[in-house]
Amino acid sequence: MAPPILAWAFIVNTTYHISSSGTIRVSMNMKPSGAAPRTVPHVGILLRLDSSLNHASWFGLGPGEAYADKKAAQRIGLWNADVNELHTPYEVPQENLNRMDTRWLRISDERGEGGIKIRMVGSGDEEEQEHEQGLLEWALSRYSAQALKAAKHPCDLVGKEEDAVLLRLDKKMAGVGTGACGPREYCWCDGGVCA
Repeated sequence: MAPPILAWAFIVNTTYHISSSGTIRVSMNMKPSGAAPRTVPHVGILLRLDSSLNHASWFGLGPGEAYADKKAAQRIGLWNADVNELHTPYEVPQENLNRMDTRWLRISDERGEGGIKIRMVGSGDEEEQEHEQGLLEWALSRYSAQALKAAKHPCDLVGKEEDAVLLRLDKKMAGVGTGACGPREYCWCDGGVCA
């Protein structure tokens, strides 16, 4: 997976395990190929959910957004918010919404019915995976990354909502700062192996 103009990519192997009880386990293995950069914005998947699934409950950092280089203002707890409350209305629309250090996430309708529950499990063998819980990062929005990037003012987002709820699940996401305004310790794709 890579934009066609780049000389590097990620070789991705995705396996879906669907049980008769309705549990879906998605296993992803990503390995850089070619002259991959030291950092990438994030590694994960983007899912389109039914527009009625607009409420999130989670155990992790909250209640506001959290990124690797600006998470100290958040605290671990049990949080609830609808998709509109998760959005941070910056004066210039931009990347926002990320929640991190999340143990589990439940997305449902406003009555708390239906939906999905998500948790990250270990990366070892199947027996270890059942017992080892990892942390995940996520964002839930009605706006695509392209709509946020194109908007110059909050009013530019009016009418740009998707007819779906967009869920981004990440193993890890880079901080929002750069080497000029933040420490480089948030570079996490180093030595050809992504953390």
